[in-house]
Amino acid sequence: MKKQIKLVVLVVLLTISATVAFAQKSSGGPALVKDVDSPARQPWAERFEIQLPASATPVHASAEVSVPVDKRLVIESYSGTCPGLQQGIYIYGEVDVTTNGLFLPHFLKFDSLSFVYNGSAQVRWVGTGAVRLYADPGSIVRVWLHKGYSSVGGTACDITLSGHLVDVP
Repeated sequence: MKKQIKLVVLVVLLTISATVAFAQKSSGGPALVKDVDSPARQPWAERFEIQLPASATPVHASAEVSVPVDKRLVIESYSGTCPGLQQGIYIYGEVDVTTNGLFLPHFLKFDSLSFVYNGSAQVRWVGTGAVRLYADPGSIVRVWLHKGYSSVGGTACDITLSGHLVDVP
């Protein structure tokens, strides 16, 4: 048993020394590594609260955020919820970006979850998904929510976009 432990320790030490030796330049200093495929990625996330009032006609509401002038924004995912609505209403989302100077709307899917709360039928709309949206430096990203008509019960929806910013040369 002791011989096996000594052998394991010896193998680990040899692996570590081989790794350290491999990661050094011929001058003896540490090797500098740069990820050339992912230049200056900076995590980014934004939360939007969008109010959808009660209305006898369809309602549209939006919120926006500006992209820094020296960065390109890559949006990689969205997530959202609109609670406390009645049966028979629809919700869908939209993210508008400008990519290479072109205005592009992208639509976000939301699904309804029906449940009973305190004896009353409720619907919560939820959506989440992976996307790949690009926004030009200095442009505006606008998030829209669209709701079908309902004369009773507006709602406050939460939408989160996340991704990263990339330095523009």
